[in-house]
Amino acid sequence: MPLWVKIYVVSYLLFVVSNLGYLLYMRGKLWMTLYDFGSGVYLAFLMVGYWNVKLKAILGPVHIPFFIAILAFEFYLTTWGKLDEIGVEMPDISEKEADIAKVISLLFSAPVYVCGGLLCLDIAMR
Repeated sequence: MPLWVKIYVVSYLLFVVSNLGYLLYMRGKLWMTLYDFGSGVYLAFLMVGYWNVKLKAILGPVHIPFFIAILAFEFYLTTWGKLDEIGVEMPDISEKEADIAKVISLLFSAPVYVCGGLLCLDIAMR
């Protein structure tokens, strides 16, 4: 596994833990807090699985529907979903600033989505 992947996964997991702390601090809905933390850890696991040959060999097709579900829900949250409707309270920022924050989060998470998708494609092609 390349060094940049290790650094990225550690920084991504720190981002996931900071989001967990923020959601707990803001007293967001429990299901959203658990989803955000669980999906972040799971996507980091898929990225490590993509780069780790031994782990990649033992992963089965059960991971494909989970990845698709997470990807679909993340797409919903970043495009159509209103964060206040699902229990996530944002600080007093404008709608434009919230959209910019979504784009930054999406760009930071893009390598995880790409590696997860490539891993699921490899699993499906076996």
